[in-house]
Amino acid sequence: MAKDLESAAADAVYEAAYGMTELDLDKLGEEARERVHIEADNAVIYNSDALAIINEYEGHPAARVAEEEADDFGEVFKASDWQKAQTTYAYLIARAVIGACVEEQLMDITAKAEHLLDVLGSLQRYSRAVLPSDERELTVSRDCPHGWAAHDREDDEGTYFWTSEQVDGCNAVAIQTESGLWLSYTWQASDKATRAA
Repeated sequence: MAKDLESAAADAVYEAAYGMTELDLDKLGEEARERVHIEADNAVIYNSDALAIINEYEGHPAARVAEEEADDFGEVFKASDWQKAQTTYAYLIARAVIGACVEEQLMDITAKAEHLLDVLGSLQRYSRAVLPSDERELTVSRDCPHGWAAHDREDDEGTYFWTSEQVDGCNAVAIQTESGLWLSYTWQASDKATRAA
C-alpha cells in the first residue's frame, strides 16, 4: 500500500507551523511549499513504495504534471535502470500530488481564518474588548489551546466557543483545519455582556 500522500501534505503544513504562534499565511505557505520535496522523498524510500505510489496515484489529476516533468527531468534511463526510472517517476508523482494537497490545505486554512474573523466580528457586539479584524492577530497552534476547558458550543463549521469566561476569566474561539492545525483567538472578558454571546 502506498503512503497516504494527502497525510504527507498535512504533515508538510503541520511541520511548517512549528514555532509559529501568530498566523502568517505567507510564511506558512512558503514553509509548507518548501517541505513538499522532503515529504515526496520520504514517500519513495523503497522500490516497493515507488510502485505502490504509481499504482495508486498515477490517475490523480495532479499527476499529469509529473508525466510532463518526467520527460523533461534531464535523465535518460537504460532498460537496466528501470527501477531508478520507476523511483524517479514515483517521486515526481508524489511531489505533484503532495504539492496540490498542500495548496488545498492552505486554502482551507485561509477559509477557516476568514470564518473565525467573521465569528469574532459577530461577537464584537457582546463585548467591549477590541476583537481582531486581521488574520495576523489569530493564534496558530498544533494543539487546541483550550482543549482542557469544556466549551459552550460549536457552530456548523466546527468553531469552538468559550464565551462564559471559563478560560481563566477569558473568552476564546478556536477552529481546527484539515491539516490538524488550530486557529484561535483569546481575549479578556471586559464586561458581563460577553456572557450573552
